[in-house]
Amino acid sequence: MTRKRAFLTILLIATTSIALFDLSRTELVRPEYQLLDFRVSYCAGAAVDARADAYRVEPIRSCEHAHPTPLLARTPNLVLAWVLPGYDLAPLAALARLPFDAAAVVYVLALCAALAGAVVLIARTTGAPPAMTSAALVLSAGLPSLVLGQVVPFELLAVAATAAALRARRERLAGALAALTCIEPHVGLFVCAALAYAVAGARLTIAAGLAVLALLAVAVTGLEAQITYVLQDLPLQALSEVTSKEQFSLAYVLSYAGLPVRAALAAGAVSTLAMLVVATILARRARVRGDAYVVYLPAAAAIVGGTYVHLAQVALAIPAALLALRDADSPRLRGAIAFAIVLLAIPWPYPATLKQLLPAALLIVGVLTWYLTRGSIVRTLAAAACCWLVLIPIENHLTGPPPVLALAARPAGELATVSGAEATHAESTRDPFHFAVKVATWSGLLLLTGSSMLLAARSAQSPRPA
Repeated sequence: MTRKRAFLTILLIATTSIALFDLSRTELVRPEYQLLDFRVSYCAGAAVDARADAYRVEPIRSCEHAHPTPLLARTPNLVLAWVLPGYDLAPLAALARLPFDAAAVVYVLALCAALAGAVVLIARTTGAPPAMTSAALVLSAGLPSLVLGQVVPFELLAVAATAAALRARRERLAGALAALTCIEPHVGLFVCAALAYAVAGARLTIAAGLAVLALLAVAVTGLEAQITYVLQDLPLQALSEVTSKEQFSLAYVLSYAGLPVRAALAAGAVSTLAMLVVATILARRARVRGDAYVVYLPAAAAIVGGTYVHLAQVALAIPAALLALRDADSPRLRGAIAFAIVLLAIPWPYPATLKQLLPAALLIVGVLTWYLTRGSIVRTLAAAACCWLVLIPIENHLTGPPPVLALAARPAGELATVSGAEATHAESTRDPFHFAVKVATWSGLLLLTGSSMLLAARSAQSPRPA
C-alpha cells in the first residue's frame, strides 16, 4: 500500500505539472487578452462611481476600449453591456477607483478566494472529499470564470454558504445568505423560492434581504435605470442570446432545431417556470435526507432548460450532484450520478478547441473516477482513455478565424444591450461543431435531473438520516 500510494502521488504530481505547463502556453493565462467580462464590470462600476448610467453606450464603450482585448481592438464600435442588477454594482464602484491593472489583480484574487471558500463549504455540506470537490469545480467553475472574469465563483460561494447555514440549523442566517444568491437573479430566484417554501424560519430574512437589495439597486443606479433594466434590458438580452453559440439553454436548442426565435424564447421561459415549481417541491421532499438539498437542488434546476445558461454556470449543478451521490440508494443510481459529475466537471468546449487543455481534462477525469470508483486503477485509466479517445478527434477541429464584426456606431444615450445584441447576432453560427461539444454537458444535466427526481421521490419512503 505504501508503494502504491507513493506511485500514485508521483503520478499525480507529474500529470498536474504537465497540465499546468500546457495551460501556461495558452492565451487563457494572459489577462491582456482575456478577462473580457471583467472589463464590463470594471467599466460599469466606473460609470456608477462617476454618477453615469451603467446601462447606456457611454461611458461604457469609451472605458472598455481604453483597456482593449483583441476583440475590442478590431471592433471599435462594439459595446459589451452590463446585464446584472444595480446592487451588483455597489462593490464594483469601489473597485473601479483603482487603476485597471490593479483592479484586475484584486478581482482575480477575490474570485480565487471565493472558489476556495465554496470548495470547503461544499465538501462539508455534501460529505465529499475536499480533493474530489476541488477536482469537480476547478475547471467547471474556475476556468471560464477566471479566464473571462465572471461572477460564478461568488454565486457558488453564496449558494454553498446558504446550504452550510441551513445545515447548521441557522435558518434566519440561511435566509439572509439566500438573498445574496441573487448576485445572479435567475439562480437566486430558485434558491429563495425553495427556501421560503420549505423553511418557515428563513422567510422573514429572505424578504428583508431582497428588500435591501432592491433599495441598494435604486440607490446605486436610480429608480429609472432599474425600471429600464427590468422592462427593456433583460428582454432584449434574452432575445439576442437565443441563437448565441455560447448558450446552453433550451431556447438555444429549440432555435437550433428550427423553431422561430420568439417561440423558442417563450418555450424556454415556460420551462423555467416548470423547473421552478418542480425544484421547489422536490427540494422540500428531499430535505429528509439533508437540509442542503433545499439549496443545492434549486440551484441546479435553475440551469436546466430555460432561456439563459452559459458554460460557467454549469458548475452550479455540481453540489447537487455530490449530495445526491452521497445518498444514492442503488448501484445504478450511483453510477448515473457519478457519470453526471464527470460530464459536468469538464467545460468541454475548452479542451475541444485548445489542444493544451487536453492534459488538464484527462487529469480531472482521472481524479474524479479514482474517487468515484473508490480507488480502482483500472477504471480510472479506462475513463481517462475514453476521454482521450473522445477529445483527440475533435480537438484538432479548425474553427477558423474569429469573424470580423462590422457594427454601426451607436448614440451615446442608447442602451448598451442594443450594440451587444447586434454583435451576438453577427457571431451566431449554426456550425454543428459548436452544438456537438455541448452534448456531454447537456447529458450530465439531464442525468442529474432524472436522478435527483428519483431520489426525491424515494425520500418519503426511505429517508436517510443526515
